[in-house]
Amino acid sequence: MKTFSKRFVHFLAAAVAVLMIAGMICPVREVRAADNYEYVFHYWSFDGDGKDASGRLDLSAEMPEFAAGKHGQALDTETGDAMKSGKITEKTTAGFTIGAWFYLGRDAADWNIIMSKGNTADAQHDRFQIHIGHASEAEGGGELFTYSPATAAKFSNEGEGKVIKYETWNQVTVTYDLNKVRMYVNGELFGEEEVSNPLSESLGNKNTITVGALNHDGQTFRFCGLIDDAFYANFALKEDAVKAACDSPDTLKAYAENPGSIAPEDVQVSDPTPTPEIPSVPTPAPVEGSVIMFWPFEGSTVDISHRQVESDTEEMIAGYSEGIVGQAVDVDAALIGEVLTSDIDLSEFTISLWVKWEDNGQGEYTVPIAISGKETAHHFELYYRFTENTGGLSFYSTGSGWNVEKIANAERDDFCHIAAVNGNGRFKLFLNGELVYSANRTVSMSGFGDAEDYISIGGLNDRTLSCIGKYDELLVANYAMSDEFIAKLYSDPSAAHEDVVKLVEANYPEGYEPPTPTPEPTATPEPTATPETTDAPETTELPAEATATPKPDAEPTATPKPAGKKGCGGTVTGLFAVAASAAAVCAVARNNRKKEK
Repeated sequence: MKTFSKRFVHFLAAAVAVLMIAGMICPVREVRAADNYEYVFHYWSFDGDGKDASGRLDLSAEMPEFAAGKHGQALDTETGDAMKSGKITEKTTAGFTIGAWFYLGRDAADWNIIMSKGNTADAQHDRFQIHIGHASEAEGGGELFTYSPATAAKFSNEGEGKVIKYETWNQVTVTYDLNKVRMYVNGELFGEEEVSNPLSESLGNKNTITVGALNHDGQTFRFCGLIDDAFYANFALKEDAVKAACDSPDTLKAYAENPGSIAPEDVQVSDPTPTPEIPSVPTPAPVEGSVIMFWPFEGSTVDISHRQVESDTEEMIAGYSEGIVGQAVDVDAALIGEVLTSDIDLSEFTISLWVKWEDNGQGEYTVPIAISGKETAHHFELYYRFTENTGGLSFYSTGSGWNVEKIANAERDDFCHIAAVNGNGRFKLFLNGELVYSANRTVSMSGFGDAEDYISIGGLNDRTLSCIGKYDELLVANYAMSDEFIAKLYSDPSAAHEDVVKLVEANYPEGYEPPTPTPEPTATPEPTATPETTDAPETTELPAEATATPKPDAEPTATPKPAGKKGCGGTVTGLFAVAASAAAVCAVARNNRKKEK
C-alpha cells in the first residue's frame, strides 16, 4: 500500500508539471467578468445548405437556392428564399457581432436586408440588422447601413452609410459591446459611435436569425443577390479579429467549431446587465383612483373587491376543484361578469389569471378571457390558436387594430399563468412568468358603459369560442403592475395571493364598508352544582317553549348589488352568470362525459 501511494504521488506531481507547461504554451482563455456567460459563434458557409458550423443554429427555407459565391457556394436570395434559424438558446445581452460577404444584384431596388435578428417588426432593443438602402439604377447601387434601437447609432440614415455598387463582392461586419457600435467594410473600420443603451433578450418566436430578409417574417425586404460566409456571435469581436475573419472563412469556421479558439485579446468585453432579483413585496398600487378586482374562486364566483357581485349561478358551472391556490372554478361555457361602468377606466391595465385549457368549443380558436364585445372600440381578448394539443398564445384589440398570433405555446391540460400588462407606453404579454411579447405602443381600452362591456372567462361574451377548463386567481387592475410582480404571481402564487388581497382591501370602492365580523360566541360556563336537598322534586319540568335568543338592536344594512344586465332568457344579476341554454348544453356534455367514463 505504501509503495502504491508513493508512485501515485510521483505520478500526480508529474501530471501537474505537464499541465503547467501546457498552460504556458496554450494558455486557457480568461473567464469573463460576468459568470456563466458562454461565448457562442455561428457560421454559415452556404456550401449547398444552411448548416451552422457550430452545430447549434441551422438555417432553413422552403425553397433555398445556391450559386457560385465568394468562397465555394453562396445563398442566392434573388431566385430563392431567405433562410431563417431556429430559436437561439444562448444568452445574447452582452453584445453582438454580425456579418457576411454579399453581392448586390443588378435588379436590387430600395431596401435589401442582408442579415437581421429579433423582432424586426418593432423598434425594440432586441433587434438589429445590416442592409442596403435606397438602391436604384440611377445610383448604380445602394448605401450600406446598420440599424439597432439599442445602439441608437449613425450609419442608419441617408448619407451615413457606405456606397455599394451593383455586382461587386463586399464584406460587412458590425460589432456592439454595450459601449460602442462599429461598422467595418471589407475588413476596414468604416466608423464607430458611442452608445449607452442595453440589449434586451429577443422575445418569444422572434429570438432567431434570418439571412436575406427581415427576421420577424423571413420575407420582408428580401435581399436581391448573393450572400456568403454569414456569421453571428453573442459578443463583440475586436478590430484585429474582424480583419482576420474577413480575410479567411477558415477563421470563422474555427471560431464556430471551437469557441475556445477565441482568445481574450479578440473579444471586446462588456458585462451584460444583471438580472434583477424578484422583490418579496408587490409594486404598490397607485393611491388615487386605483381599481383592483380579484376572483380567487374559492367555492364561489365572487370578486372580493366588491365592485362585482356574486349571483346564484352554481348550477350553471361545472363546479370547483383543486386549483393553484385553494380551489379553481371548472368552466364548461363562458362565465359573464357585471357590466363595467363608465367610472372604470382601463386605459392602462393588468390582467392575470391561471388557465388549464382542457377543450375548445369551435374551430381552431379558443378564448380564455375577453373584455367587451367585438363590436365595441375597446374589445380586448387573449386567445389560443391551437394545433392538436398545443395552443399558440395570441391577443386581439379592436381599438388598436392589433392582432398578434402564436407568440408562445401553452399545452392542453397544463395549468398556465397568463398576464397582459398595458401602460407606461408599452404592452407586454407574459406566459408562466416569462415576458414573451413586448411592444412600445399600448392597447386602446377605455370608454366603458355599453351593454356589452363586461368581462367573460372561458369564451367571448357572446359565448362563442369556448375555452373549457379550469380557472384560478383572476386579477384585473387599472394600472400596469411591474414585471417583477408578474413573475411572483407565477413563481410564488400563495404569497402573491396574500399580496393581492392586501392591495384589494386598500382600494375598496368609495363608500364600501367591509362588514364587521361576527364575534365568536362565548362558551357558557358549566353551572355550579346545586346542593342536594331532601325535599327536591324527583323531576324538573321543561318549559313549554325554549327561550328565544335575543336579536341585536338592528340588522346590519345589506350592501346593495349593482343593477343586473339583460341575459339570455331574462334579467340576471351576478358576477359570472351563464345562460340557461348554455347550462343545458353543458349538462348534456357532462352527462356524456360521465357515460364515456
